[in-house]
Amino acid sequence: SLVNGFYTLTQVSLLPETWQPWLVALAAFAAIFGHSKSIWLNFTGGKSVATSIGVILTMSWPVGLGTLGVFAVVLAISRIVSLSSIAGAIAVSLLMYLTKAPLAYELFGIAAGIYVIIRHRSNIQRLLTGTEPQIGKPLSPAVSLETGTD
Repeated sequence: SLVNGFYTLTQVSLLPETWQPWLVALAAFAAIFGHSKSIWLNFTGGKSVATSIGVILTMSWPVGLGTLGVFAVVLAISRIVSLSSIAGAIAVSLLMYLTKAPLAYELFGIAAGIYVIIRHRSNIQRLLTGTEPQIGKPLSPAVSLETGTD
């Protein structure tokens, strides 16, 4: 998935300079959308996090590293992969803005972030009910929020 995102954008980068930011952003979004809606998997697929990191690292490596940093910090604190992915999706837009990325990249950051968050709907439901799995904790059938026990 990461290589898919990287390869797609390196090919688009060979086109005329004035087109590049918009075509790169379009190709980047196509890569993440295609990953989650694969024709080979009956239009199903992943949540586009790994592919998003691949394209973001290609678009702007500082933003990509910053996004990975946010992911790592949230993961270290929460031990919840989906929460870390959502935090990274939110961070992309802010990091694109702070690094003064081209407008096309900023808009991509917003669209891709929203898309990744939408792909995490079921995880968000489990986060809200306290049943989302944590790394290092055994899976439990249900978490009782009333008693505070797992």
